[in-house]
Amino acid sequence: MLFVSLLAIPRAHASSDIARSAALSYLSCSSPRQTTLATAVADATTYATTATTYFSHNRAGSLFTYWFGAYDAARWNTVKQNYTNIRTELVGNSIEFDCLPNLCSAGTYGFVYPTDTRPLTIHLCDVFWTAQSTGTDSRAGSLIHWLSQFTGSGATANLAYGQSGAHNLSPALAVQNSDNYEYFAENEPNIADNAAAFTVNASSHDFGNHTQATTSTSEEFVVTNTGDIALAVTALAVTGDFAIASDTCRSNVIAVSASCTIAITFSPLGASSTNGTLTIATNAAISTATVALTGTGVAAVTTTAPTTTAPATTIPTTIAPTTTAPAPTTTSTTTAPALISTVRPTTVSAKATNGGSRLTVRIGTASQKISRKFVVQVKRGSKWVALSAKYATSRTTATKVIDLPKGQYRVVVPSVSGFTGVTSTVARLVK
Repeated sequence: MLFVSLLAIPRAHASSDIARSAALSYLSCSSPRQTTLATAVADATTYATTATTYFSHNRAGSLFTYWFGAYDAARWNTVKQNYTNIRTELVGNSIEFDCLPNLCSAGTYGFVYPTDTRPLTIHLCDVFWTAQSTGTDSRAGSLIHWLSQFTGSGATANLAYGQSGAHNLSPALAVQNSDNYEYFAENEPNIADNAAAFTVNASSHDFGNHTQATTSTSEEFVVTNTGDIALAVTALAVTGDFAIASDTCRSNVIAVSASCTIAITFSPLGASSTNGTLTIATNAAISTATVALTGTGVAAVTTTAPTTTAPATTIPTTIAPTTTAPAPTTTSTTTAPALISTVRPTTVSAKATNGGSRLTVRIGTASQKISRKFVVQVKRGSKWVALSAKYATSRTTATKVIDLPKGQYRVVVPSVSGFTGVTSTVARLVK
Protein backbone atom coordinates (compact mmCIF):
# COMPACT_ATOMS: atom_id res chain seq x y z
CA MET A 1 0.00 0.00 0.00
CA LEU A 2 1.47 3.37 -1.01
CA PHE A 3 0.93 6.33 1.27
CA VAL A 4 2.61 9.69 1.42
CA SER A 5 3.52 11.16 4.79
CA LEU A 6 4.04 14.93 4.78
CA LEU A 7 5.67 16.07 8.01
CA ALA A 8 5.04 19.55 9.31
CA ILE A 9 4.43 21.20 5.92
CA PRO A 10 2.45 24.39 6.69
CA ARG A 11 -0.89 24.75 4.91
CA ALA A 12 -4.26 26.43 5.34
CA HIS A 13 -7.63 24.70 5.66
CA ALA A 14 -9.95 25.66 2.82
CA SER A 15 -13.60 26.16 3.61
CA SER A 16 -16.10 23.62 2.32
CA ASP A 17 -19.18 24.46 0.27
CA ILE A 18 -20.87 21.32 1.58
CA ALA A 19 -22.68 21.30 4.93
CA ARG A 20 -20.64 19.55 7.62
CA SER A 21 -21.88 17.12 10.27
CA ALA A 22 -20.86 17.48 13.91
CA ALA A 23 -18.04 14.94 13.55
CA LEU A 24 -17.12 14.84 9.84
CA SER A 25 -16.42 17.68 7.42
CA TYR A 26 -15.50 17.65 3.76
CA LEU A 27 -13.41 19.63 1.27
CA SER A 28 -14.49 19.27 -2.38
CA CYS A 29 -16.21 15.91 -1.75
CA SER A 30 -19.28 15.00 -3.79
CA SER A 31 -22.36 13.67 -2.04
CA PRO A 32 -21.66 10.03 -3.09
CA ARG A 33 -18.10 10.34 -1.80
CA GLN A 34 -19.35 11.74 1.51
CA THR A 35 -21.57 8.67 1.84
CA THR A 36 -18.58 6.41 1.07
CA LEU A 37 -16.49 8.21 3.68
CA ALA A 38 -19.18 7.94 6.36
CA THR A 39 -19.25 4.18 5.75
CA ALA A 40 -15.44 4.02 5.88
CA VAL A 41 -15.46 5.84 9.24
CA ALA A 42 -18.07 3.40 10.62
CA ASP A 43 -16.03 0.39 9.41
CA ALA A 44 -12.80 1.87 10.82
CA THR A 45 -14.56 2.45 14.15
CA THR A 46 -15.48 -1.24 14.21
CA TYR A 47 -11.83 -2.14 13.53
CA ALA A 48 -10.60 0.19 16.29
CA THR A 49 -13.20 -1.05 18.77
CA THR A 50 -12.23 -4.68 18.08
CA ALA A 51 -8.58 -3.78 18.65
CA THR A 52 -9.23 -1.94 21.93
CA THR A 53 -11.36 -4.85 23.14
CA TYR A 54 -8.49 -7.22 22.32
CA PHE A 55 -6.17 -5.26 24.61
CA SER A 56 -8.76 -4.71 27.35
CA HIS A 57 -9.03 -8.52 27.50
CA ASN A 58 -5.25 -8.74 28.12
CA ARG A 59 -4.66 -10.73 24.95
CA ALA A 60 -1.18 -11.09 23.51
CA GLY A 61 -1.32 -14.22 21.36
CA SER A 62 -0.41 -14.97 17.76
CA LEU A 63 -2.21 -11.94 16.27
CA PHE A 64 -0.16 -9.56 18.42
CA THR A 65 3.16 -11.38 18.00
CA TYR A 66 2.78 -11.63 14.19
CA TRP A 67 2.56 -7.87 13.77
CA PHE A 68 4.38 -6.52 16.85
CA GLY A 69 6.75 -9.26 18.02
CA ALA A 70 6.95 -11.35 21.20
CA TYR A 71 5.10 -9.95 24.20
CA ASP A 72 6.90 -7.12 25.91
CA ALA A 73 4.97 -5.10 28.51
CA ALA A 74 6.18 -1.66 27.37
CA ARG A 75 5.61 -2.35 23.66
CA TRP A 76 2.21 -3.98 24.34
CA ASN A 77 1.07 -0.96 26.36
CA THR A 78 2.23 1.41 23.62
CA VAL A 79 0.17 -0.41 20.98
CA LYS A 80 -2.80 -0.58 23.35
CA GLN A 81 -2.67 3.19 23.98
CA ASN A 82 -2.32 4.00 20.27
CA TYR A 83 -5.44 2.01 19.36
CA THR A 84 -7.30 3.73 22.22
CA ASN A 85 -6.24 7.10 20.76
CA ILE A 86 -7.30 6.08 17.25
CA ARG A 87 -10.73 4.98 18.45
CA THR A 88 -11.17 8.25 20.36
CA GLU A 89 -10.53 10.20 17.15
CA LEU A 90 -13.06 8.09 15.22
CA VAL A 91 -15.76 8.20 17.90
CA GLY A 92 -15.44 11.55 19.60
CA ASN A 93 -13.39 14.07 17.59
CA SER A 94 -13.76 15.99 14.33
CA ILE A 95 -12.22 14.59 11.15
CA GLU A 96 -11.95 16.50 7.88
CA PHE A 97 -11.64 14.84 4.45
CA ASP A 98 -10.03 16.55 1.47
CA CYS A 99 -11.17 14.84 -1.74
CA LEU A 100 -9.12 16.96 -4.21
CA PRO A 101 -5.67 17.53 -2.68
CA ASN A 102 -2.91 19.11 -4.77
CA LEU A 103 -0.07 16.71 -3.93
CA CYS A 104 -1.37 13.30 -5.08
CA SER A 105 0.93 11.10 -7.14
CA ALA A 106 0.24 7.96 -9.18
CA GLY A 107 -0.59 4.86 -7.15
CA THR A 108 -1.14 6.82 -3.93
CA TYR A 109 -3.99 6.24 -1.48
CA GLY A 110 -3.56 9.57 0.27
CA PHE A 111 -1.59 11.41 2.92
CA VAL A 112 -1.79 13.40 6.16
CA TYR A 113 0.15 16.12 7.93
CA PRO A 114 0.96 14.39 11.26
CA THR A 115 1.33 17.64 13.21
CA ASP A 116 -2.15 18.89 12.26
CA THR A 117 -4.22 20.62 14.90
CA ARG A 118 -7.93 19.90 14.95
CA PRO A 119 -9.75 19.20 12.83
CA LEU A 120 -7.40 16.42 11.71
CA THR A 121 -7.47 16.35 7.90
CA ILE A 122 -7.00 13.29 5.68
CA HIS A 123 -6.14 14.01 2.02
CA LEU A 124 -7.51 11.34 -0.33
CA CYS A 125 -6.04 10.34 -3.71
CA ASP A 126 -7.45 8.23 -6.56
CA VAL A 127 -6.42 4.75 -5.33
CA PHE A 128 -8.42 5.21 -2.10
CA TRP A 129 -11.69 5.32 -4.04
CA THR A 130 -10.97 2.05 -5.88
CA ALA A 131 -10.09 0.11 -2.70
CA GLN A 132 -12.54 -2.31 -1.09
CA SER A 133 -14.56 -1.20 1.95
CA THR A 134 -12.94 -3.61 4.42
CA GLY A 135 -10.23 -6.27 4.34
CA THR A 136 -6.60 -6.01 3.29
CA ASP A 137 -5.58 -2.51 2.08
CA SER A 138 -9.18 -1.35 2.46
CA ARG A 139 -10.65 2.12 2.89
CA ALA A 140 -11.42 1.40 6.56
CA GLY A 141 -7.91 0.07 7.15
CA SER A 142 -6.43 3.12 5.44
CA LEU A 143 -8.15 5.38 7.98
CA ILE A 144 -6.54 3.37 10.80
CA HIS A 145 -3.19 3.78 9.00
CA TRP A 146 -3.50 7.56 8.68
CA LEU A 147 -4.94 8.21 12.13
CA SER A 148 -2.02 6.32 13.72
CA GLN A 149 0.33 8.88 12.13
CA PHE A 150 -1.04 11.96 13.88
CA THR A 151 1.13 13.17 16.74
CA GLY A 152 -1.62 12.74 19.34
CA SER A 153 -2.64 9.26 18.16
CA GLY A 154 0.63 7.38 17.80
CA ALA A 155 3.11 9.37 15.69
CA THR A 156 3.79 6.34 13.48
CA ALA A 157 5.53 6.58 10.11
CA ASN A 158 5.80 4.72 6.79
CA LEU A 159 8.83 2.57 7.61
CA ALA A 160 7.71 -0.43 5.50
CA TYR A 161 4.84 -1.06 3.08
CA GLY A 162 2.74 -4.19 2.54
CA GLN A 163 2.03 -7.17 4.76
CA SER A 164 5.37 -8.86 4.14
CA GLY A 165 7.38 -5.71 4.76
CA ALA A 166 5.43 -4.90 7.92
CA HIS A 167 5.72 -8.43 9.30
CA ASN A 168 9.50 -8.55 8.72
CA LEU A 169 10.23 -5.39 10.73
CA SER A 170 11.91 -5.76 14.09
CA PRO A 171 9.49 -5.41 17.03
CA ALA A 172 10.99 -2.02 17.93
CA LEU A 173 10.24 -0.70 14.42
CA ALA A 174 6.94 -2.54 13.99
CA VAL A 175 5.42 -0.58 16.87
CA GLN A 176 6.31 2.62 14.95
CA ASN A 177 5.06 1.53 11.50
CA SER A 178 1.64 2.65 10.23
CA ASP A 179 0.94 -0.45 8.13
CA ASN A 180 1.36 -2.73 11.16
CA TYR A 181 -1.56 -1.00 12.87
CA GLU A 182 -3.66 -1.25 9.71
CA TYR A 183 -2.97 -4.95 9.12
CA PHE A 184 -3.49 -5.90 12.76
CA ALA A 185 -6.93 -4.21 12.62
CA GLU A 186 -7.91 -5.64 9.21
CA ASN A 187 -6.67 -9.14 10.23
CA GLU A 188 -7.06 -10.62 6.75
CA PRO A 189 -6.23 -13.38 6.23
CA ASN A 190 -7.38 -14.12 9.75
CA ILE A 191 -4.72 -14.93 12.35
CA ALA A 192 -6.16 -16.88 15.29
CA ASP A 193 -4.72 -15.74 18.62
CA ASN A 194 -4.45 -19.36 19.88
CA ALA A 195 -3.49 -18.34 23.41
CA ALA A 196 -4.98 -18.07 26.89
CA ALA A 197 -5.83 -14.68 28.35
CA PHE A 198 -7.71 -13.50 31.41
CA THR A 199 -9.11 -10.50 33.25
CA VAL A 200 -9.95 -9.87 36.91
CA ASN A 201 -13.07 -7.90 37.78
CA ALA A 202 -11.16 -5.45 40.01
CA SER A 203 -7.63 -4.04 40.19
CA SER A 204 -8.04 -2.95 43.82
CA HIS A 205 -10.39 -3.29 46.78
CA ASP A 206 -10.74 -1.48 50.10
CA PHE A 207 -12.19 -3.59 52.92
CA GLY A 208 -12.84 -0.43 54.94
CA ASN A 209 -12.73 -0.38 58.75
CA HIS A 210 -12.74 -3.68 60.62
CA THR A 211 -12.19 -4.58 64.27
CA GLN A 212 -8.68 -5.89 64.88
CA ALA A 213 -8.15 -9.58 65.66
CA THR A 214 -11.45 -10.50 63.95
CA THR A 215 -12.12 -11.70 60.39
CA SER A 216 -14.25 -9.82 57.87
CA THR A 217 -16.79 -11.31 55.52
CA SER A 218 -15.16 -12.49 52.31
CA GLU A 219 -14.95 -10.50 49.09
CA GLU A 220 -15.03 -12.43 45.83
CA PHE A 221 -12.82 -11.62 42.85
CA VAL A 222 -13.82 -13.05 39.47
CA VAL A 223 -11.23 -14.37 37.00
CA THR A 224 -12.58 -14.67 33.42
CA ASN A 225 -10.96 -16.54 30.52
CA THR A 226 -10.88 -14.02 27.64
CA GLY A 227 -8.56 -16.03 25.39
CA ASP A 228 -8.97 -18.71 22.72
CA ILE A 229 -7.86 -21.74 24.73
CA ALA A 230 -8.39 -23.10 28.25
CA LEU A 231 -6.96 -21.10 31.15
CA ALA A 232 -5.00 -22.69 34.00
CA VAL A 233 -4.50 -20.76 37.24
CA THR A 234 -1.15 -22.11 38.39
CA ALA A 235 -0.71 -20.23 41.67
CA LEU A 236 -2.37 -17.77 44.04
CA ALA A 237 -0.62 -15.69 46.69
CA VAL A 238 -1.75 -12.99 49.12
CA THR A 239 0.21 -10.65 51.40
CA GLY A 240 -0.61 -8.38 54.34
CA ASP A 241 -3.45 -8.99 56.82
CA PHE A 242 -5.45 -10.76 54.13
CA ALA A 243 -6.11 -14.43 53.42
CA ILE A 244 -7.63 -16.67 50.75
CA ALA A 245 -10.79 -18.10 52.29
CA SER A 246 -11.67 -20.24 49.27
CA ASP A 247 -11.26 -20.37 45.50
CA THR A 248 -12.56 -22.28 42.49
CA CYS A 249 -9.58 -21.38 40.28
CA ARG A 250 -6.60 -23.52 41.27
CA SER A 251 -6.48 -27.06 39.93
CA ASN A 252 -9.41 -26.31 37.61
CA VAL A 253 -9.44 -25.81 33.84
CA ILE A 254 -11.27 -22.57 33.04
CA ALA A 255 -12.94 -22.91 29.64
CA VAL A 256 -13.08 -20.08 27.10
CA SER A 257 -15.46 -17.32 28.35
CA ALA A 258 -15.91 -19.15 31.69
CA SER A 259 -14.99 -17.74 35.11
CA CYS A 260 -13.77 -18.78 38.53
CA THR A 261 -13.76 -16.95 41.88
CA ILE A 262 -11.32 -16.19 44.69
CA ALA A 263 -12.70 -15.23 48.13
CA ILE A 264 -10.47 -12.97 50.26
CA THR A 265 -10.92 -12.02 53.95
CA PHE A 266 -9.36 -9.25 56.04
CA SER A 267 -8.08 -9.92 59.58
CA PRO A 268 -6.30 -6.78 60.88
CA LEU A 269 -3.65 -7.50 63.48
CA GLY A 270 -3.44 -3.91 64.67
CA ALA A 271 -5.40 -0.68 64.79
CA SER A 272 -3.95 0.93 61.66
CA SER A 273 -4.20 0.99 57.87
CA THR A 274 -2.66 -1.95 56.06
CA ASN A 275 -1.93 -2.89 52.46
CA GLY A 276 -1.65 -6.24 50.72
CA THR A 277 -1.65 -7.82 47.28
CA LEU A 278 -3.46 -10.73 45.67
CA THR A 279 -1.30 -12.23 42.90
CA ILE A 280 -2.77 -14.57 40.29
CA ALA A 281 -0.41 -16.63 38.10
CA THR A 282 -1.63 -18.42 34.96
CA ASN A 283 -0.57 -20.04 31.70
CA ALA A 284 -1.60 -16.93 29.70
CA ALA A 285 0.79 -14.86 27.59
CA ILE A 286 0.36 -12.04 30.10
CA SER A 287 0.77 -14.54 32.88
CA THR A 288 0.13 -12.64 36.12
CA ALA A 289 -2.31 -10.09 37.49
CA THR A 290 -2.38 -8.34 40.84
CA VAL A 291 -5.17 -6.85 42.95
CA ALA A 292 -4.22 -4.16 45.47
CA LEU A 293 -5.88 -4.79 48.85
CA THR A 294 -6.34 -2.19 51.58
CA GLY A 295 -8.12 -2.06 54.92
CA THR A 296 -8.02 -0.37 58.30
CA GLY A 297 -7.96 -2.13 61.63
CA VAL A 298 -9.84 -0.43 64.47
CA ALA A 299 -9.50 -1.16 68.17
CA ALA A 300 -12.27 -3.11 69.90
CA VAL A 301 -14.64 -0.88 71.90
CA THR A 302 -13.85 -1.19 75.65
CA THR A 303 -14.92 1.04 78.57
CA THR A 304 -13.27 1.25 82.04
CA ALA A 305 -15.49 2.51 84.89
CA PRO A 306 -14.05 5.58 86.62
CA THR A 307 -13.12 5.45 90.39
CA THR A 308 -14.23 8.33 92.63
CA THR A 309 -12.44 9.09 95.92
CA ALA A 310 -14.28 11.36 98.35
CA PRO A 311 -12.19 14.02 100.14
CA ALA A 312 -11.13 13.26 103.69
CA THR A 313 -13.51 14.49 106.41
CA THR A 314 -11.91 15.78 109.62
CA ILE A 315 -13.90 15.91 112.83
CA PRO A 316 -12.99 19.06 114.85
CA THR A 317 -11.00 18.45 118.04
CA THR A 318 -12.50 19.45 121.39
CA ILE A 319 -9.96 20.57 123.98
CA ALA A 320 -10.92 19.91 127.61
CA PRO A 321 -9.36 22.01 130.31
CA THR A 322 -7.08 19.15 131.42
CA THR A 323 -7.23 16.58 128.51
CA THR A 324 -6.30 16.87 124.86
CA ALA A 325 -7.87 14.18 122.71
CA PRO A 326 -6.49 13.34 119.26
CA ALA A 327 -8.89 14.26 116.46
CA PRO A 328 -10.27 11.16 114.78
CA THR A 329 -10.09 11.24 110.97
CA THR A 330 -12.48 9.34 108.70
CA THR A 331 -11.76 8.72 104.96
CA SER A 332 -14.40 7.11 102.71
CA THR A 333 -13.92 5.76 99.16
CA THR A 334 -16.83 5.32 96.76
CA THR A 335 -16.50 3.16 93.55
CA ALA A 336 -18.98 3.87 90.77
CA PRO A 337 -20.72 0.90 89.17
CA ALA A 338 -19.01 -0.34 85.96
CA LEU A 339 -20.43 1.06 82.71
CA ILE A 340 -21.55 -1.46 80.07
CA SER A 341 -19.84 -1.19 76.65
CA THR A 342 -22.48 -0.36 74.06
CA VAL A 343 -22.26 -1.37 70.38
CA ARG A 344 -25.27 -0.07 68.50
CA PRO A 345 -26.96 -2.30 65.93
CA THR A 346 -26.88 -1.37 62.24
CA THR A 347 -30.06 -1.42 60.20
CA VAL A 348 -30.00 -1.66 56.41
CA SER A 349 -32.64 -1.92 53.71
CA ALA A 350 -32.15 -2.46 49.98
CA LYS A 351 -35.22 -1.89 47.83
CA ALA A 352 -35.99 -1.75 44.12
CA THR A 353 -37.35 1.70 43.25
CA ASN A 354 -38.21 3.78 40.19
CA GLY A 355 -40.21 0.93 38.67
CA GLY A 356 -37.53 -1.61 39.50
CA SER A 357 -34.62 0.16 37.71
CA ARG A 358 -32.78 1.57 40.74
CA LEU A 359 -31.53 0.20 44.02
CA THR A 360 -32.27 2.43 47.02
CA VAL A 361 -30.09 1.67 50.06
CA ARG A 362 -30.81 3.03 53.55
CA ILE A 363 -28.33 2.43 56.40
CA GLY A 364 -29.53 3.43 59.85
CA THR A 365 -31.07 6.88 60.05
CA ALA A 366 -29.84 10.34 59.11
CA SER A 367 -29.96 11.30 62.79
CA GLN A 368 -27.11 8.85 63.53
CA LYS A 369 -24.75 11.27 61.70
CA ILE A 370 -22.27 8.61 60.54
CA SER A 371 -20.88 7.85 57.11
CA ARG A 372 -21.12 4.11 56.40
CA LYS A 373 -19.30 2.27 53.62
CA PHE A 374 -21.08 -0.67 52.05
CA VAL A 375 -20.66 -3.28 49.33
CA VAL A 376 -23.28 -4.20 46.72
CA GLN A 377 -23.34 -7.88 45.76
CA VAL A 378 -25.07 -9.36 42.69
CA LYS A 379 -26.21 -12.96 42.48
CA ARG A 380 -24.55 -14.91 39.69
CA GLY A 381 -25.82 -18.45 39.61
CA SER A 382 -25.63 -19.73 43.19
CA LYS A 383 -22.95 -17.23 44.27
CA TRP A 384 -22.97 -13.65 45.48
CA VAL A 385 -20.30 -11.57 43.73
CA ALA A 386 -19.23 -8.13 44.97
CA LEU A 387 -19.38 -5.23 42.49
CA SER A 388 -16.07 -3.39 42.08
CA ALA A 389 -17.60 0.06 42.66
CA LYS A 390 -17.29 1.60 46.14
CA TYR A 391 -20.32 3.07 47.89
CA ALA A 392 -21.04 4.95 51.09
CA THR A 393 -23.77 7.00 52.72
CA SER A 394 -22.94 10.47 54.01
CA ARG A 395 -23.26 12.16 57.40
CA THR A 396 -26.26 14.16 56.14
CA THR A 397 -28.35 11.38 54.61
CA ALA A 398 -28.70 7.70 55.29
CA THR A 399 -29.91 6.92 51.76
CA LYS A 400 -28.01 6.08 48.54
CA VAL A 401 -29.73 5.51 45.16
CA ILE A 402 -27.76 3.45 42.61
CA ASP A 403 -28.50 2.74 38.92
CA LEU A 404 -27.83 -0.95 38.17
CA PRO A 405 -28.85 -3.46 35.48
CA LYS A 406 -31.61 -5.91 36.25
CA GLY A 407 -30.75 -8.73 38.63
CA GLN A 408 -30.80 -9.78 42.29
CA TYR A 409 -28.81 -7.60 44.69
CA ARG A 410 -28.03 -7.36 48.38
CA VAL A 411 -26.06 -4.92 50.49
CA VAL A 412 -23.30 -5.84 52.98
CA VAL A 413 -22.39 -3.24 55.61
CA PRO A 414 -19.13 -4.05 57.47
CA SER A 415 -18.87 -3.39 61.19
CA VAL A 416 -17.16 -0.20 62.36
CA SER A 417 -16.32 1.18 65.77
CA GLY A 418 -19.58 1.45 67.73
CA PHE A 419 -21.78 -0.25 65.12
CA THR A 420 -22.37 -3.87 64.11
CA GLY A 421 -22.17 -5.17 60.53
CA VAL A 422 -25.26 -6.40 58.68
CA THR A 423 -26.46 -7.87 55.36
CA SER A 424 -29.71 -6.71 53.76
CA THR A 425 -32.49 -8.81 52.31
CA VAL A 426 -32.48 -9.42 48.56
CA ALA A 427 -33.80 -6.76 46.19
CA ARG A 428 -34.70 -7.61 42.60
CA LEU A 429 -34.28 -5.05 39.80
CA VAL A 430 -36.45 -5.92 36.81
CA LYS A 431 -35.28 -3.34 34.24
